[in-house]
Amino acid sequence: MAVVSCIKYLNGGLFSDFLKARDEYNSSCRQLKNFIPSVQGPIVRRGGTKYLGDCTGAVRLEEFVFDPEQKYLLVFYTTKIDILYNDALFQSVPISYSEDDIPNLYITQVQDVMYIAHANYPLKQLVRSASGGVVTFSITDVQMINGPYMNENITATTFTFNSNQVTSSTSLFTANDVGRWIHMEVVESGTIKSWDCKISTFTSDTKVSVTDVTGTTSTAATKLWRMSPFSASNGYPEAVCLHQERLFLAKSGSVYAGQQSAGTDFRIKKEDGTVLDTHGFSCDLSNEKSGEIYWLNSAGGMLLVGCMNQINAVTSNAMGYAITPSNKKAIKAFEYGTCSTKAIAVDDNAIFVDIFRRTIQGIKYSTVYEEFSKDSLTAFNEDITLGKIKEIAYQSRKIPILWCVKKSGQVIGCTISMKDKVVAWFENDFGGKVISIATMPNLDEERDDVYFLVEREINGDTKTYLEGLTSGLRDGEVSAENAFFVDCGFELDSPTEVKQITGLDHLEGKSVKVLADGAVHPDRVVENGTIDLQFGAKHIIVGIGYESILQPATIIPAEGTERSEKHISGIELMLQKTLGGKVGVANNMKIMPMRFANMDMDKAVGLFTGNYKVASGGVWSKDADVVIIQDEPLPMTVQAIYLTMEVAR
Repeated sequence: MAVVSCIKYLNGGLFSDFLKARDEYNSSCRQLKNFIPSVQGPIVRRGGTKYLGDCTGAVRLEEFVFDPEQKYLLVFYTTKIDILYNDALFQSVPISYSEDDIPNLYITQVQDVMYIAHANYPLKQLVRSASGGVVTFSITDVQMINGPYMNENITATTFTFNSNQVTSSTSLFTANDVGRWIHMEVVESGTIKSWDCKISTFTSDTKVSVTDVTGTTSTAATKLWRMSPFSASNGYPEAVCLHQERLFLAKSGSVYAGQQSAGTDFRIKKEDGTVLDTHGFSCDLSNEKSGEIYWLNSAGGMLLVGCMNQINAVTSNAMGYAITPSNKKAIKAFEYGTCSTKAIAVDDNAIFVDIFRRTIQGIKYSTVYEEFSKDSLTAFNEDITLGKIKEIAYQSRKIPILWCVKKSGQVIGCTISMKDKVVAWFENDFGGKVISIATMPNLDEERDDVYFLVEREINGDTKTYLEGLTSGLRDGEVSAENAFFVDCGFELDSPTEVKQITGLDHLEGKSVKVLADGAVHPDRVVENGTIDLQFGAKHIIVGIGYESILQPATIIPAEGTERSEKHISGIELMLQKTLGGKVGVANNMKIMPMRFANMDMDKAVGLFTGNYKVASGGVWSKDADVVIIQDEPLPMTVQAIYLTMEVAR
């Protein structure tokens, strides 16, 4: 019995074999490597990466986006941050972190200030300044003002303020307390006196000198005192976030809010003890177990706090109102803990990696049901994260993709649109070990640029390269002349035809793919940074080739034929802007020629859009498997697959 079966959309992504019997499996793939599912349904070959520079020694990437036109890529080393503008070095600033600590730095940007937090280092700020049209960056320790403060003292210990000195009634101070803030209050004759001061000098375990005194002071001993939580002994902020116009810091089960619209000023009271809604405050979390705070995320009207043991939310007592000193509470939002990978916002969801670095969760608050809704992005493919996730980054356009770097250096991706119910995983192979990833908006190409730090073995040496993911094929292209489907690629535009390509030292010893004026050239091996071509060309793209593989899930032509023997006699692909490739069944792949005898061999062929038929020559099997491969430096987009099958009843 002859049957024609059709796969009209392929954006189920890689599914687990556990779901093979489910209906959703029909839109999924058994293999999907270096192909990207689109939200609309077709599968698009991922673009190659362009070589941007040797960054050997670099540990991490981060983006600094002041606005979509003023954006900078930060490359972290142990001793410096290289700041790149338009992919070129703009400025370097000094830092001092261990190589192991740099991946765990918590980084968040608030307009022209980037905060860099780690529990073992003082909080730092990278500041972008513009004067007379000249932009410069500087990095300094954050100078917090008037706090923040832990909870008020509940012991019998008193503090006495006199002549810019604070004396404790018990042994309390250490040399590491220099820089900490103290808030003190005294009630005299029914009048409250309240003031703040900062420890400037350690004298003894009962006495310190202070500066920056603000408020109304008193020399009376008082139990009404509190100190800031950060010091060399106690540790420093673990995470930073801007939420409802307040700067929030987090550490050891508590969050600390600054004054509204006041930056790093954490004043908690007026000098007469009055507390305003705009004042700073602290909030202890509702942790059932102790645990580090790994991230903060501003989500709607509440602040999500990612802890080792659970996810908390800091919100107002009445939903929809701003959080204030008198209107705040901490609640448990999710029963599972998280890791140090920073949560990101996608479609109003906070997307985070769990404590085991194996599952990815989405969480948001539903004002309709007045509860948190939770979605697992890895529920249909738990094996995709084997090797543990190290970093995540979000590319919002053109295809919304959550990129995940594993500790092994492998990169997986997930086309994600929560509102369209699309969660489609795919694998990638960049021919090297990816260390870090970052994304930034690109207004010219109307997409987000994706950057990778890639560790490669080059001529016996280990190098770390900065590479940028290309779109592969720009909008409006009608030929493959500008197709960029090689990794660590080099692009040359020459006013005249050339046959020798130099400047390929970064690919020394590598076998490379070559696209010359849109025509696929025989592979070459780079020697002394050079390759020679068989024919002259003006526009040449050279780089490491990669194989893109698409194998849809086992195709079931009709209900009840799951266990029937099938024979695929014909394959028809609906393609868009495609050149070349192979299609077929196992051990019988057919090349799809799109260049014919009447075409000039040294000129680009027009991109093919339409239906392409091949005879498969398949064998009888219970699994109707089709494989599509593109291993040339050319584009491919698969919109639908039509199969003509014989089914044994």
